[in-house]
Amino acid sequence: MKLSKLIFRTTFTVAFTSIVIASIISIFFQYNNYLLDTKYLKNEFTQNNKELIKSEVQKVLEYIHYRQNKLQKESSDATFLQKEVLQKRLQEEILEWIATLRYGKENYIFVNTLDGYALVYNGEKLEQPFYWKEDDVFQKELKASYNQNGGYFNYLFKKLNTNDEFPKMAYVIQYEPWNWMIGSGVYIDEIEEKLEIKNQELQDTILYQIYFLVGVIIIFGVFLFFISKKVARFLSLNINYLTNNFRKASRSHTEINIEKLSFSEFKKLAKSLNKTLKSRNEVESKLKEHVNNHQ
Repeated sequence: MKLSKLIFRTTFTVAFTSIVIASIISIFFQYNNYLLDTKYLKNEFTQNNKELIKSEVQKVLEYIHYRQNKLQKESSDATFLQKEVLQKRLQEEILEWIATLRYGKENYIFVNTLDGYALVYNGEKLEQPFYWKEDDVFQKELKASYNQNGGYFNYLFKKLNTNDEFPKMAYVIQYEPWNWMIGSGVYIDEIEEKLEIKNQELQDTILYQIYFLVGVIIIFGVFLFFISKKVARFLSLNINYLTNNFRKASRSHTEINIEKLSFSEFKKLAKSLNKTLKSRNEVESKLKEHVNNHQ
């Protein structure tokens, strides 16, 4: 094998292996960061939406408290029957108002009675409340509502203007004076869209790194090829000089000129060869003297 090929292959193998290992480590850390980001995004999304739906429900509850207290003050002199009529009218007004509320993409407030009737359902006030106490969703809602400060629960429910069900997280709290449960939910499949974007970003980054790695290998390979050629040529010149001059020195009983060699290793080798040549020359000289003296 030629020296240039050996240098090229060795250098290229070391460089290629180093680049590949560095790229694998980089991709590993990016994937690990992706997993951490995914976990963080899910937790952040869940926490933010918990705060959001609770805040919206609390606003409604505070408004009901305000209107109820105001009604009690204004109707303090009214008869029991009149108070019942006024409260019923206020409840209808509140339900109409709640049905118009929207926030976020398609989030709304729902209202059910503790004994199982839906009053505001799927963002609409029902003229004829329906009974659904035996439904699993209602049972989850009822159980969560018995927490002192309200509670959260997860379930499947259809989005507005669709018949498809999606995972949803809701917050609900009781308003005991009216026997109501007031709540709101958010569709948690929205986080999947964000995670898909994050996943696509990761794939794009890895693909970019692969393209970059291939480009670097090609450029580095070409660079190494020419460098190894140059280095090999330089080494070959020193080796050829050393071998040629060794032959000449052997025939002419002279020494190799080490100043024309570029590498210290070759200079040390040339010095050793010069010593060998000198010793050989001395032996030959003594041998000639011995032969001449006995003639």
